[in-house]
Amino acid sequence: MALPLTQIEGVPQRDGLICGTAYFSGTGPSDRHCGSCKHYGYYRLSRFNKSYRTMGCHMFKKLTGKHGPRLKKWTASCKYYEEKVNAKHGAPEGASVGG
Repeated sequence: MALPLTQIEGVPQRDGLICGTAYFSGTGPSDRHCGSCKHYGYYRLSRFNKSYRTMGCHMFKKLTGKHGPRLKKWTASCKYYEEKVNAKHGAPEGASVGG
């Protein structure tokens, strides 16, 4: 007979965890996803010293020192979520710019 495990408030269940996110998925803004975060996707070097873009979390890399797995862009955001900024106009990506 298996004993029931204690659920700690504020800690997600194990089946809801997503490997490679900097913190628990779903702890960021509820209407945002990894695909619109500035930490989503970064460049790294291959074994052959060539640069390529990986779709992992750069904050995960900063915190752990390891490259995490590829994340789906619709993964729920974590507490490290920061809106991508359009380099040309300084506005959040997807925002209408112009007059």
